Amino acid sequence: MALVKALLEVVEGSNKGLQVVVHFNPQSLRLGYRTTGFAGTVKRKQQVEKQEVVAQQTDYESDLSMELLFDASQSDQDVRLDTTLKLAEMIQQNVKTTAMVPIVRFSWGTFLFVGTISSMDETLDLFSEQGVPKRATVNLSMNSVALERDNQEIEENTGGGAAIGTTPLTLSQAGDTLQNLVGRLASGGSWKAIASANNIDNPRLMQAGTVLNLNVPGQ
Repeated sequence: MALVKALLEVVEGSNKGLQVVVHFNPQSLRLGYRTTGFAGTVKRKQQVEKQEVVAQQTDYESDLSMELLFDASQSDQDVRLDTTLKLAEMIQQNVKTTAMVPIVRFSWGTFLFVGTISSMDETLDLFSEQGVPKRATVNLSMNSVALERDNQEIEENTGGGAAIGTTPLTLSQAGDTLQNLVGRLASGGSWKAIASANNIDNPRLMQAGTVLNLNVPGQ
């Protein structure tokens, strides 16, 4: 069975389509899950000396961290080319366009995480005699991106500027077709227009975990 390499790819925003295939799969992935806001409120029942915790709806977020090793010691190439320099581009927003901060998908076999790169630390620990970097170790952290978000809340928090989540995204599941996904939309829509906007060649055969923008005007 062929070895599956982990892949980082910009799926929305600046530098869309930019990809980095890891040289060596990470030894481990660290995931964190948390709620934001108030976890609950305390309510005192009438005539009963007892406190009851009433759960409140909160926001939910997760983060992912990993260590990646890139090595070009067996070639004449600078290890940063096509690897760490591209990872650095995945953090940056192109100020010359209106595209939002890059949304990155990390995929490795059946594991999938979609978010933004929050931090990246690079260590160069091997150089050629000519001073060309040959080995790099990268510590990378990502924050998840909510697939649906209230645009009004984003505008209030960002002063009307572009922000993550201004375009609601959907992750396809195993067995999904584009027609079925569009059929579930309350607002309806044209599957042909959505296929064109998302560069979907075969709307009846989509890979599980495909990130889709279903908020596309009909044609």
